Amino acid sequence: MLLDKRPLIRPLKLNPEAELFFNKLREEYFPPERNYLKAHLTLFHALPGEQLSEIQSGLKEIAGKTIPFQLKPESWKAIGKGVAFILDCPELISLHQQLQSRWTSHLTRQDAQKLWPQITIQNKVSLEEARITMDKIKDLRPPPIQGIGFNLFYYDNGPWEFIESYFFP
Repeated sequence: MLLDKRPLIRPLKLNPEAELFFNKLREEYFPPERNYLKAHLTLFHALPGEQLSEIQSGLKEIAGKTIPFQLKPESWKAIGKGVAFILDCPELISLHQQLQSRWTSHLTRQDAQKLWPQITIQNKVSLEEARITMDKIKDLRPPPIQGIGFNLFYYDNGPWEFIESYFFP
């Protein structure tokens, strides 16, 4: 059997109301030619595809022991040539650290860093366009945001290929 070497991306699965809120903003403000993803909160950017079975086992195990949790909305933030919404959640940071320690040998430098939870709704625009967007949305507040599971995707230099969701009980 050939192993798929494409990197695996692992975002947090959010409740439908929060997904809808952030997806609408992403559809409005993300450059259309680059917007082939739904809004997401990425936990790991490049886990090795060759380790799919091990990663799936770990996700199933940890998802089965994790109860859904609230993410506290912090604020909108300019991220250079874009805008993101910053979130605070000690439970998510702890969960991320558990997974990091489980997959230490598989982590890229980026994935080994501390998690800064955010949902990007705009990127790769001019600084001026990002500033205008920030002015328009700075007072918008999202609905309650809840982490309800994990998603797993293959990354292939463009749209992500969905593999599976792992829901918290």
